[in-house]
Amino acid sequence: MADYSTRDLKSYRTVSDLRTQYVCEYRLFLKKQVGDSPTEAAARGSQLHADVEVTPTAGIRPSLPVLLFILMLTLIAAIMWILG
Repeated sequence: MADYSTRDLKSYRTVSDLRTQYVCEYRLFLKKQVGDSPTEAAARGSQLHADVEVTPTAGIRPSLPVLLFILMLTLIAAIMWILG
């Protein structure tokens, strides 16, 4: 394995930096100048997202008769469309 202990890791960019650079060069510049401290708006947005977070539930599965009805209806519509 490579020994990274002797390297200056501050000269490297993180994946987050590269993503930010792709989005906006000025945003990356400001992040380097000011730092990466969240603003009040960002903190409020994170809080709102946390408040409305919903855990997924199992979806409703249609019964076999309903699926057969939909299949039959689709076949009838296809035959009528083909025959004109």
